[in-house]
Amino acid sequence: MFCCRLVDKKRFLSKSLILTSILSLIISINLGINYTISLTRSEDGIAINNWISGIIIGNESWSYDLFKSYFNYSVAANLLNLFFLIISILVEKKFFYPNE
Repeated sequence: MFCCRLVDKKRFLSKSLILTSILSLIISINLGINYTISLTRSEDGIAINNWISGIIIGNESWSYDLFKSYFNYSVAANLLNLFFLIISILVEKKFFYPNE
């Protein structure tokens, strides 16, 4: 809870979930770009196209299925994060700040 003292305590959970949702969305977009570009480059083979995908996927044996599975997992994580964000906003509005 030390970080709550550094920033405004008001709606701290929803603010932090907004930040993680934005980060998750950026990761999903980069993995999606990597997957779609790997589908179009048939004569050159497949490769990692951006550094974010390179950090996440690493140097495993690359395949179209691997790229697609990472993209699908990132979209699922993004949707789950968005669900928790909506729930936290509703809970904070109803129970913690009902007069606003």
